[in-house]
Amino acid sequence: LNNGVVGQETCGLGGFSFAMRVIPAVLEIVKKVKEICPKAWILNYTNPEAILSEAIYREFPDANVLCICDMPISIEGAIAKYFNKEHRDLTFKYFGLNHFGWWSNVYDENGFDLLPQLREDVLSGKIDTLLMSNDETVGDKYWVDTYKQMISLFKRFPEYFPNCYLQYYLTPDEMVAHDDVSFTRGDYVMQGREKRIYDECRRVIAAGSAKDSSLHAGVHGNYIVDIAYAIIHNTRERFIVNKKNHGAISNFDPEAVVETPAYVGSMGAETINIGEIPTFQKGLMEMQKAYEKMTVDAALAGSYQAALEAVMLNKTIPNYTVGKKVLDELYAANKGLWPELK
Repeated sequence: LNNGVVGQETCGLGGFSFAMRVIPAVLEIVKKVKEICPKAWILNYTNPEAILSEAIYREFPDANVLCICDMPISIEGAIAKYFNKEHRDLTFKYFGLNHFGWWSNVYDENGFDLLPQLREDVLSGKIDTLLMSNDETVGDKYWVDTYKQMISLFKRFPEYFPNCYLQYYLTPDEMVAHDDVSFTRGDYVMQGREKRIYDECRRVIAAGSAKDSSLHAGVHGNYIVDIAYAIIHNTRERFIVNKKNHGAISNFDPEAVVETPAYVGSMGAETINIGEIPTFQKGLMEMQKAYEKMTVDAALAGSYQAALEAVMLNKTIPNYTVGKKVLDELYAANKGLWPELK
């Protein structure tokens, strides 16, 4: 934020820095699991999911790993709530990369697409936000603002409904102007939700019982359990997952990790065909995917040049001067936590 660019833990150079710290650790975990229990499934929730999934599938292409995120199902829950529907009664057609995707259709029980109605309601000014479906985020001012910005993005680019994280890439100037460099989102979380959860955990431990605790799984916890259940019991239930494209998006790199719906069962995830995607979304995805791949290159090879090129591919960075300055500052601040760059 001091340099006038987005500061966020999964997007922009905040996400880049996070990835550089986490990639070696996550790859070591996958390696150990394969050695100790090669048939085990790893369900990876670790952020930044998009970059980590690229690293995992590159280094361990035959590992039983499923990379997932609960943001799509949270947004889908909000859309379902708007139409007074249960999530299970709707079928969502979604495509993109993690924290970088769109919904092209929302079908009800009778196969009727509800997205045109949502588009009409947004463009007419009938609504300017959606009600959140995740109890963990209700009342959180940052998420309230995020859902409003998501609707604003849909109004500006009304073909498909956007994942809320696209706000950092399509309107980075607005995000920087909105944030407070002296009290960031990280400060807000640490003094808010994190403190409440840790205080409650300490109370539960002291009491020796979780009875009457305010802690609950929410969407985040339920989603990963539902996917584990689908694998164990071979339910072939539909989930949005991150895995290699392999033709799901027919006009996109078949070896790139994408985020699309899939049927999940005992053999893992079988992606559902999306077909071709429009030039606008494809172009944005190709640039973002190049950034993700080069971030992995930088971490695995310890290459400063690859890191710099990755930074320049990130849409939140306006020019070389800013990109190099932020990269060098982050490298200095994370000395000993990032791989050494040469």
